[in-house]
Amino acid sequence: TQSSDLDPRLKGMIKKALRSKNNKKISLTFKKAKNISGYQIKYSTSKNFKKKTTMFAKSKKIKYVLKGLKAKKKYFIKVRTYKKKGKKITYGKWSKTKTVAVRKSSNNKKKSTKKNN
Repeated sequence: TQSSDLDPRLKGMIKKALRSKNNKKISLTFKKAKNISGYQIKYSTSKNFKKKTTMFAKSKKIKYVLKGLKAKKKYFIKVRTYKKKGKKITYGKWSKTKTVAVRKSSNNKKKSTKKNN
């Protein structure tokens, strides 16, 4: 079994959370942290994270893209770092929540008004 602890020295922080032009993705940039195994991302459409999705970004990369998001929704995003040592996982504190609104998809705006003769 895996045990987990909380280490306040392992800090995770979101620098940027940007919506893509096609409104189906959110691009995240984290503040670089030292001596970590990776980042854990939690995102939700509810402000208090009742309907949450949590995922591990298994690398130390400071950029991550959330895909397959629903239009006309507001997403709340948090991140924290984690460090693995054997079977033990140590987590950092959750970052402050970032909010990103995903707008209506722009694919349906352009409709052809030409009539075939």
